[in-house]
Amino acid sequence: MDCRVTSCKEPGVAKNLCASHYKKVKRYGSVRSPLSLREKLAKAKKSFCPKCNKIKKIKEFYQDKSTAWGWSTYCKLCISMLSKSKRSRYKDRLSNSYLNKLYGISLKEYNEILLSQNGVCDICKNENGAKKLGVDHCHRTGNIRGLLCDSCNKGLGMFRDNPDLLRRAIDYLSREGMQTTRNFLVKPEYKNGKVKLVKIFKDSSGTGT
Repeated sequence: MDCRVTSCKEPGVAKNLCASHYKKVKRYGSVRSPLSLREKLAKAKKSFCPKCNKIKKIKEFYQDKSTAWGWSTYCKLCISMLSKSKRSRYKDRLSNSYLNKLYGISLKEYNEILLSQNGVCDICKNENGAKKLGVDHCHRTGNIRGLLCDSCNKGLGMFRDNPDLLRRAIDYLSREGMQTTRNFLVKPEYKNGKVKLVKIFKDSSGTGT
């Protein structure tokens, strides 16, 4: 016969109780253990953080259904500090694992390529802002070609890594184009891997100033 406690599926050993619940009844007089410190504090809308060793208001903890008292073990501030410390300690390890898994290179090899490119995109020779340069590889062979900023990497992707399309694009950009009656030009400015369109008014010769 199973244990008489509704949520328990263990076999009964004494008084229709499983071994675990029978020990609790003998020790505490009930199938439930006495309330822990945190459970008692939670009723008073407080909780205890063992990291900073302080009792704080319950709003300074995250809700957590996996704990008996319904709130996180550590307070929000300590969780934030622990997360930052963990990210700092494992940042290089995670980067190395990511690069190895996706491209088959180590973090050391990535840094060597970056150094050979003087820390800038291999095409436009600009930095990528606060972000790291992306690894560009041949989708057919998997070979690493270099490190590119977001704009150049996406640009190659838009042209499907096809040299013929890129040559046609170069020929297209070389055209004079059709004249219009508007009194301004719109030119792109590239900075830190980002593109910004700038309006430039024409002078009397018809060129931008």
